[in-house]
Amino acid sequence: MPMWSDKMKSSHSVVPVAQPPRRVPFHVREQVEQELKSLEDMDVIEKVEGVPTPWLSNLVAASKPISPGEVRVCIDMRKANTAIKTEKNVSPTVDDIILTLNGANVFSRLELYKAFHQIELDESSRIMTTFQTHVGLFRYKRLNFGVSAAPILFQNELRQALQGLTGVLNIADDIVCYGKTREKHDFNLRALLQRLQERNLTLNKKKCSFGQSKIQFYGYVFSESGISPDPDKVDATIYRPGSLMISDYLSRHPHARHATNTVDEQYISFITDNTLPDALKLSDVAKATKSDCVLSFVKNAIETNDWKNQKCQSDESFRLYENLNQNQELAVANTDEGYVLLRGTQLCIPETLQKQTVLLSHEGHQGQSKCEGLLREYCWFPHMDKMVEKACKSCIVCRAASPGCTPDPIKPAPLPRDVFSEVSCDFCGPFPDGYLLLVVICDYSRFPIVERVRSTSAETVIPRLESIFSIFGYPDVLRTDNGPPFQSRAFREYAEKSGFKHKRITLLHPQGNAIVERFMAPLQKSVKTAIASGQDYKTALNRYLMNFRSSPQSSTQKAPSELMYNRKVKTKLPSMTFEKQDTDVRDRDSLSKSKNKIYADKNRRAQPSALKIGDRVLLKREQRNKFETVFDPTPGIVIARKGSMLTIKHRGKEITRDGSKFRVVQGSHEPAQTKPADTVFAPRQRSQRKRRPPRRFVNE
Repeated sequence: MPMWSDKMKSSHSVVPVAQPPRRVPFHVREQVEQELKSLEDMDVIEKVEGVPTPWLSNLVAASKPISPGEVRVCIDMRKANTAIKTEKNVSPTVDDIILTLNGANVFSRLELYKAFHQIELDESSRIMTTFQTHVGLFRYKRLNFGVSAAPILFQNELRQALQGLTGVLNIADDIVCYGKTREKHDFNLRALLQRLQERNLTLNKKKCSFGQSKIQFYGYVFSESGISPDPDKVDATIYRPGSLMISDYLSRHPHARHATNTVDEQYISFITDNTLPDALKLSDVAKATKSDCVLSFVKNAIETNDWKNQKCQSDESFRLYENLNQNQELAVANTDEGYVLLRGTQLCIPETLQKQTVLLSHEGHQGQSKCEGLLREYCWFPHMDKMVEKACKSCIVCRAASPGCTPDPIKPAPLPRDVFSEVSCDFCGPFPDGYLLLVVICDYSRFPIVERVRSTSAETVIPRLESIFSIFGYPDVLRTDNGPPFQSRAFREYAEKSGFKHKRITLLHPQGNAIVERFMAPLQKSVKTAIASGQDYKTALNRYLMNFRSSPQSSTQKAPSELMYNRKVKTKLPSMTFEKQDTDVRDRDSLSKSKNKIYADKNRRAQPSALKIGDRVLLKREQRNKFETVFDPTPGIVIARKGSMLTIKHRGKEITRDGSKFRVVQGSHEPAQTKPADTVFAPRQRSQRKRRPPRRFVNE
C-alpha cells in the first residue's frame, strides 16, 4: 500500500524532451527483463500504450555490488529534471545528530524497504517518468530514483509522518529510535512502530536492528560511552597494494573461447560485423588492433587482470582504457580475422584508423554533434570528440556553407562626457505613404528626436539636422551608417563648417550604431499599432515619444528627458510637484521685473483701472479707414471683471478685453443717431504752379 500520493511540481516553460534510444547491453538484458517484471508485479511501474509520451528517458542497468547476479534499474532523468521544481529543505547536520543522541544508551535502527517506492505519484506526474527499454515503454507509478526532487520530497514527507514522536530521528529512509533507559526506548519504539503501521510504511527487516547498545549511523558509532568514528569508514581510507585488490575477472570475462556457439558469442559476432562503416573492413580493424601498441597491452591487461605492470602504463590512452575496465565496460572478441576490443556495444578503433573513421562519419558534411552521435553508435576511441571537433573545424567546405560566424567580444563604449556631445542618426522606413523617419538620439541621455522626411538626400537631411541643432546645439560627434546622404560631399562640408566630427560605422555592421538601431524596433511597432487601430500614426508617434522620453532607461536608470532637461517632464500620469530650490534665480527675476515695471509705467503713464461692474464704457476698435473713430461710439455695460480683464455687454454680444481697451462714459449722453453721409471722392487736382524744365533741356 502506498504511504502518500504526491505530485511533482514542474515548470511549464521547459519543452519536453524525448531522448534518443540507448541500447541495453546484451549480457544484462535477461536480468533487466526480470527486474522490470518484478517492478510491474509490485505495482511500481506500468506499461505505456496508446497515450502520448512527450517525456522519454533512457534506462540504465547497474549491477548490485552485494548481489552480482542482479541489476538495479535506474532512469536517466537528467533531461526531465530540468523541468522539475525542487523544494527547499534543511537536513540535520552531524552536530544536530550528536546533540540529539547525547545521553542515549539504547538504540534501534530501522530502514524503510524501497523507500521512494512507498510514495505514489499523481497521474500527471507519471508522464515525466516514462522510459524506453528493449521490451517497450514503461512509466513509474511510485516515486523513482533519479528524480532530482525525490530525496527532499521524501525527507519532508517522512518527517511530517514522524512528527510528534519522542526519541526518534531520521535522515532519508534511515530511522533511529533511542532512549536513556530500556523502558524509555521500548516506549518510543512501540510508538514509532504504531505510527509506521498507521501510515502503511514497510520496513526492510534484514537491515533493521533493535535494542542495541551501539549503532553505526552517519559515519559515526553512537553508544552509551559516547561517539567514535565508524571503523568501516576508517578502514576504507587505508592504502592496499594492487595485488591485494584483484577483481573477479573470470566472472566477467571467459579466459578461453568455448567450442560451442553460445548466444553471447553470436551477439559479439553481430556487433563486430555491423559496427563498422562501409569503407572499413573487419580484417583491417583486427590487423590494426594487433599492431597497435596500446591496444595490445590493453588486451594483455584484460586477460591477466594486471594493469600495473604493462610497459605503456604511463600512456594517457592506456589509463583511459584502465578506467573503463574498472566499470566493467571492456571485452575482448575473437573473430575469424583476429581479435578486437569492445567497449559495451562499441568497437574500439586503433590509432591508425581513427582519422579515417572520423572522416567517414563526416561524409555528407553533417555537423559536429551529428558526427559524434554517429560514431558513438558504433565506435569508440580516446579523445574521439576532440578529433571530430578538429575535423569539422578544418573542413573548408563546411566553414564556407555554415551561415553563422563567431562574433568578436562586445566592446562597450564609455558614456559621453555630456548631454548631446555625441549623437547617433539613422533612417526608419520608408513607409507606404512615401515618408521616412529621420531619427537622432543623444548617446548620453538616450533622448530621441524624430522628423518626417520625404527623401534621404543631403539637401533634405541637412536642413532638418540644422533645425535640431539650433535647439540642442552642435554635437562633438555625429555617428551614422553609410547611407546616401552621409557619404555625400555636401554632408562632409556641412560637418566641417558646423565643427562636429562625423563618424561612419563599419559597412554592413549595424551593431556599430547600436543605440539608434535598437530604437528602430519599438519605433516601428508604434507606427504599426497605430495603423492597426485606425489612428493617425503621426499623432500616435508623438504620444509614444512622450512616454519613451519620460521612462527610465535600463542602462542609466534615468528618464531621457530628465537627463536632457535636468527636470522631470509632466505627463498624463498624476505626480507630485515639489518646490524648487532656486531662490537666487527668483530674486534676480523679481528685481529685474520690478525695474522694468517702474520704467514702463512711468513712460506709459499707467494708472490702475477704476472700472467696475455696471459702468458704461466705449470699446477700442481696429480702424479700417480714416473715417472711423478710435472707440466705437456705441457704449457697452461692464458685466464682469477678473483682474485687468473686463467683460462687457455690447450690441447684444459679450466681449472680453483688457481694461486698457475701454474708456469710461460719464453721464447718460447718447450719440446723435444720424445717417452717415455718402462719401464723395473729388477728382484729384494737379498743382497750378509754373515748373522749370530740367537743365538738359534748357539749351535745346
